[in-house]
Amino acid sequence: MEATEEKWMSTNHKNQFENIFKSFDAKCRPYSLFSDFCTMAAASLSNSTRQFQETEIVERRESEYEECAKRYDKGEMEKMAHLLGAVTMALEENPDQDFLGDIYMSLDFGNARTGQYFTPYPISKMMAQMNLENAPSLLKTQRYISICDPCAGGGGMLIAAFNAAKDMGINPQTQCLFHGCDIDGVVLRMAYIQCSLLGMCGHFIHGNSLSLEEWSSFTTPLYHINRWRFGRNDEQGGIAIPMTVMEEKRIGMEAPPEAVPDSPGTAVLDRMPDEHHEEGSRYAAV
Repeated sequence: MEATEEKWMSTNHKNQFENIFKSFDAKCRPYSLFSDFCTMAAASLSNSTRQFQETEIVERRESEYEECAKRYDKGEMEKMAHLLGAVTMALEENPDQDFLGDIYMSLDFGNARTGQYFTPYPISKMMAQMNLENAPSLLKTQRYISICDPCAGGGGMLIAAFNAAKDMGINPQTQCLFHGCDIDGVVLRMAYIQCSLLGMCGHFIHGNSLSLEEWSSFTTPLYHINRWRFGRNDEQGGIAIPMTVMEEKRIGMEAPPEAVPDSPGTAVLDRMPDEHHEEGSRYAAV
């Protein structure tokens, strides 16, 4: 192993990530480098379930990856792989954290002009615990709950909800559906990367939660594997297909009734006003 690589090997994965990041050539602008890492990592995770996705989406992800990759040589691309490895190992060892959110703020990438400051993770966890307090009782009559963060940032709130649900004895991989939206494409990809690696079923929108504009979207690998549980019926093929957050707001969530008997619907736990949900739905704010 080369000497330049030895310093990367650390049990502190944050230090490892930052050491690799700082080892790139000085010609690489830090924010552009981080943006390219997020774009390539998100594209790779998205296309890991390419068999479930439309060809257009798969090709778009490949194009995004290749557009970034052409800016780096072979050695630098290996470093990109090491960066993703550091993120993976960090979340494997401690899933109860906003790893990339902490990295993002420590690298001083927060956008003060737009008020971009990520909520400290302990506060996110406290908010999740408070707002999911009634989730176990809801799940006695519903087969899953939907958790939405319309300003997801790096995904800290959703990760906190995922872990709070586990602490309550809920299986968040089969009983929780996560939605995230953000106007910033880089941080939206951060959320998608982390939630994908944690095995969360979710749909992530690069868009504007206020105007309901949608520019691109990502579905986590586990969502595609669990798609029968959280989708809507495709009348043509008789299968469940993924739906966007915007579709959910328009028509409500109606998963295939044959999948799990006696399933009356969902509870939506989010920060959106009442009029975005079908009449009579029960929800709490996250």
